[in-house]
Amino acid sequence: MLAHVARCSLLSVVLALTGCSPSPRPAPEAAPAAPSRGEALVRDRGCASCHQSSDPASGVLSGRTTAIVPGGAYPKNLTPDPETGLGRWTNDAIVRAIREGIDDEGAQLCDAMPRFADLDDADATAIADYLRSLPPVHRAIPESSCADGDAYPLDAGASDDAPLAAGDAAPGDAAIAPPVDTGPPWPAPGEIAITEIMFDPSGAQPDAEWFELHSTCDAPRKLTGLTIASSNERTHGIASPPDVVIQPGGYLLFVRSRAAAIQAKLPGASAAYEYGGDASSSSGVLLANGATGTIAIRAGAQTVVDAPYGAWSLDRRGASIQLDARNGGTGAARDRWCISATPWADGTDLGTPGAPSRCDSVSP
Repeated sequence: MLAHVARCSLLSVVLALTGCSPSPRPAPEAAPAAPSRGEALVRDRGCASCHQSSDPASGVLSGRTTAIVPGGAYPKNLTPDPETGLGRWTNDAIVRAIREGIDDEGAQLCDAMPRFADLDDADATAIADYLRSLPPVHRAIPESSCADGDAYPLDAGASDDAPLAAGDAAPGDAAIAPPVDTGPPWPAPGEIAITEIMFDPSGAQPDAEWFELHSTCDAPRKLTGLTIASSNERTHGIASPPDVVIQPGGYLLFVRSRAAAIQAKLPGASAAYEYGGDASSSSGVLLANGATGTIAIRAGAQTVVDAPYGAWSLDRRGASIQLDARNGGTGAARDRWCISATPWADGTDLGTPGAPSRCDSVSP
């Protein structure tokens, strides 16, 4: 014991003479906080694809000063700034806007704003709480001028005009410059088709579910900003940097979980668009197995393409259903589809993901 004390005393003397002191151990780094429920829902619903400025200095979800549709719809500043954002909105008003598309004064929002009617009270309130927690950004956004059927955009991903300075009033409609075209437009009805749906995979459900889009257009079409909708108005806003673009004549896979798609050996799974990776098994877009099964792509309130497959009684576990290209059309009828009969790789489920359909080898 005395020897230990002596050693400690000698160490203290040496440290004092040299001007040194023992270095404290660095505190362990805190693990990054998990996103709140509201933040996760905002990300899952693709709110940033319209409401996020292309200028990083403008803050999170502070709106856009460039119209995204010909009628003049300007995505609003969603931060809690009292003059230019949602600072004076009540939680109930925010929830009503999210689910019903009605603003704080009782007026209808433009059709380009999706109506998330499937959100329950808890989830809609979680989104409202998250928006209120954002740093307020004083950023005036021009007033929207909605035209009937304004869902078809000039360019949903156009860059903002120069951000308005703090305190500036939003310009009138006559002073608003047309949006700058920085990429392909959204597809119009008839330019894309849902060509394959795996709603009853042999793997874990719903994670192993997927569907396929095919472009029938002769030019690229942007999908960022569109909405995926399934049964019971479950929706997901397509949002991804860089923009999701389908090439002329190309195929694009949409997977519920990229990890499950890779495990299922889906061709090109690593490059597929993931629409539900963070969602619980009972939330988000679900490809129902029963009579209510449907999948659609929407641009605001406009349906670009849909496949109400649930009523067709085409159900075989581990086999996708495919659109018979020989029959033409958009695929919204039972006689245009067949059940897949061949695996896409050794030991896999049946289908032709990311490739032309093969209905010629099976009976519809």
